[in-house]
Amino acid sequence: MAGRITHPAPDAPERTTATRMAAGIRPAISPNHREDYGQGDDPKEAMLSILTITVPIYAAIALGFLVTRLGIFSSEAIAYFGKFVTTIALPCLLFTSIAQRPLAEIANPTYLVACGAGAVAAIGIGLFYASKVERLSPGAAASAAMTFGAGNTGFVGFPVMMATLPSVAGLALGLSMIVENVLVLPLVLLLMERATGERRGFWAEVTGTLGRLARNPLVIAVVVSVAFAVFRIPVPDVLAKTTEMFGRASTALALFAVGGMLVGLSVRGHLREIAVLSLGKLVLHPALVAGALWVAVRAGLPAMSPEMSAALVLNAGMPAMSLYPILGQRYGQTEVPPAVLLVTTAGSFVTLTALLAILHVGV
Repeated sequence: MAGRITHPAPDAPERTTATRMAAGIRPAISPNHREDYGQGDDPKEAMLSILTITVPIYAAIALGFLVTRLGIFSSEAIAYFGKFVTTIALPCLLFTSIAQRPLAEIANPTYLVACGAGAVAAIGIGLFYASKVERLSPGAAASAAMTFGAGNTGFVGFPVMMATLPSVAGLALGLSMIVENVLVLPLVLLLMERATGERRGFWAEVTGTLGRLARNPLVIAVVVSVAFAVFRIPVPDVLAKTTEMFGRASTALALFAVGGMLVGLSVRGHLREIAVLSLGKLVLHPALVAGALWVAVRAGLPAMSPEMSAALVLNAGMPAMSLYPILGQRYGQTEVPPAVLLVTTAGSFVTLTALLAILHVGV
């Protein structure tokens, strides 16, 4: 017996709302549907509605930090939690969210182009700042540039999406993961490799990148899910319920793990560099992605639903990727990357709350 994974049907926006989306960042929920969130036009009610979304998310992060700081869980245990999320829970969630969606929803060139273009532009600006203003070494500058264009979409982005835009959360995560793993991370790694003076040749670099992607559980999950959707393979009920069960475990555990990972990080020295890198990730990156979306639609790519447009911009506003401090250590950056990870994670409470208000998500 085979079944289909069902998804909440996204709201059908009015024509005027869809048209306005082509002009830039616009409301994710049309005014006629805001009552679904129990909110009217009162600014105080709107802000309280947003805070009821963001406060639980960051409370889970704070809890992870607290219990790890108190020694209830060790750093090694937190690392295992994170590994469970990236190798089991998130891949299951991606499969649940994508496998039985219509192909037209998955093949979303507007999302991919805007996400990729915004990320590359952010990395370019970050590379210029790190190399010309901070005068970092080429390798350190490349790792710093990663801060601008690569966010924590899995551990923080998905929980935020589930709380705000559940009907498109999994699909947006899958599309963002494609851009990150096929474009952003290979680009950053290539810049770092070039900085070391190694020259392996084009095809060696391509095969090396493909090899890394082939071993990434998230990429494997995306490929398998898309195959199910393309060939319309029915998902057996047992498989659907099992992956859904593990997928549900990802939200709270991912946030809890993020909090635990922050233990031991501190903000000391290099305050200007930390501030600029953090603002580049939390403010510049989503602004560039929103601009790329505007250009893409004006250039003729199909306009997305308000929900997908909001998810695109929100994902760009996530804190720095947890991989950043690890890569930074290779080039002697032992203080700034952990501090940026700490500042962007804490600061994203403010910036994401502001983005939700600007996009009218949850109000």
